[in-house]
Amino acid sequence: MRRLRFRAAAVAALAVLACLFAFACTSLYCASACGASSCGTEELSGIAALHSGAGWAALPTPPPQRPHPRILLRYMACMGGFNQLYSHVAALTLAAALGADVVLPPALARETYDSKSDPLHRKTETMQWHAAPAESLLDVARIAQAWRQLGINVQPPPQLYVLPADLRTGFLSYPQPAFQPQQVVRLKGVNRKPKEFGVLLGMARAAVRDAVAAALAAGLPPFDTIVLDLPCTLFSLNTDRVLGLTSKVALSLHFSPHLQALADRIVAAVTDGGRRPFNGLHLRLETDALFFHQSQAGQQKAWEAYIEGMRESGFNASLPVYVASGLLTYNSTEQWHQLVDKMRALGLAAEVLHKEKLLRAEELQGLHMEQVAVLDFLVLARAQRVVGLAASTFSTYLREYRALHGIPKATARLVGDTPRWFEHTVALVEDLGEEQSALQRLRQWQLDPQLAPLQIPAGQNLVA
Repeated sequence: MRRLRFRAAAVAALAVLACLFAFACTSLYCASACGASSCGTEELSGIAALHSGAGWAALPTPPPQRPHPRILLRYMACMGGFNQLYSHVAALTLAAALGADVVLPPALARETYDSKSDPLHRKTETMQWHAAPAESLLDVARIAQAWRQLGINVQPPPQLYVLPADLRTGFLSYPQPAFQPQQVVRLKGVNRKPKEFGVLLGMARAAVRDAVAAALAAGLPPFDTIVLDLPCTLFSLNTDRVLGLTSKVALSLHFSPHLQALADRIVAAVTDGGRRPFNGLHLRLETDALFFHQSQAGQQKAWEAYIEGMRESGFNASLPVYVASGLLTYNSTEQWHQLVDKMRALGLAAEVLHKEKLLRAEELQGLHMEQVAVLDFLVLARAQRVVGLAASTFSTYLREYRALHGIPKATARLVGDTPRWFEHTVALVEDLGEEQSALQRLRQWQLDPQLAPLQIPAGQNLVA
């Protein structure tokens, strides 16, 4: 029954994206046939119908051929691992609407959590980043397979590329012998400038049309492909307006099988083979998070907010707590032990567990910092309740990821103030709520042996 439920969810997700792609083909065909201005109202009304779930049968039939010229969308995913995940969601949502093929960007990894980060005053930053294979965080082959069913080709990044000097607003550079300069158009004004879906889509289409018109005016032969380059797409899309789309896109973003396997081992140890539940804490108190806490009354206030959040979420001495933190990655052991001792003294945990205690040192040493974060994330995704930080995309993506897999958002409590740029850009899925969530009932870790087969195995994803 569980497999049938997952398969049904997967089919439904792909069906929605297939309808979106069919609509996208028609929209681009319309745009090329009628010019830059005469199709906008009809296109946006069609998109609105698709988002609301109404008017499925009324969606126009796509043309017999794919949009011409073909669009190849390339983009940058910047900053921490879950900022990168939000970048992927925004870019792939746009690609689905354009019917565009996609070149995934490389992953980025910070050198350490023990450095200064300040997203508003970048001159004071000491954070250093390096590129890493996209496969270090994502299951690229599985993502490509899911999108191939929609007729969209998702490619891994080529081996040769150059990172921009400004990771937020710059563009990745690739050797492009197959493309003339007139085929490549750059869409600026995207990073941290949230836009309604229709506006972002309109900007992209206008850029492509302008490139085609300029080439024709220059007497060049028609291009088969237009390359649409975007800078980092983080916080470029008001996702809360298009949850019907972003939820399907997010479901297609599978994590690295290696990280899933490590997380499975940790969950098996924490739950004693599935016989007990656990609570989870995303303790974001590392050096590179000081900016958030300094803007919200300081680190001590942040710790007090965590304590209050754990109490209000029902943490107690009957269950273990798995703590996701980067403190031990740079040997901040004194601060770590102070926090752990405080949790025990307040009766918030039967036991405090963490990755460094449950995996071999050499296994963790082989991971870069963003892989370490994803590993913690995949463990917390299966906690009974979690407490995190409202100013962290790790915590917001965790809440949304759990909801994508049927766990009500109310089981994730995020403490502290929400940054203004999070207001419309971090939600990915509607919240089904406690009573409507069938999967939530399966995750209550019933001790009846007859119910054991119903337990969701670690690492299970909805898209098969």
